[in-house]
Amino acid sequence: MVEEIRAATLENLFEAQRLSFILDEEGIPHTIKSFHDAAYDGLFQSHLGWGTVLSLPEHEARIVRFLEMIRQDPESESEDNG
Repeated sequence: MVEEIRAATLENLFEAQRLSFILDEEGIPHTIKSFHDAAYDGLFQSHLGWGTVLSLPEHEARIVRFLEMIRQDPESESEDNG
């Protein structure tokens, strides 16, 4: 059985939602995992990022490519800023 790997680190919830939507559309199996822990009030998110996307190793390159496209999209910047 092939284990899921950390394909990429996510910066925020918006990025996680957009990436998850794209991966669902592409039929790429994945899991979005937030680093938030209520007991520590988000302490780890400031050091580790918002969360991570887990998937099979053969999908890593496509996931990284989709994430780069999201980060370069000017619309995502305007939504992050207001």
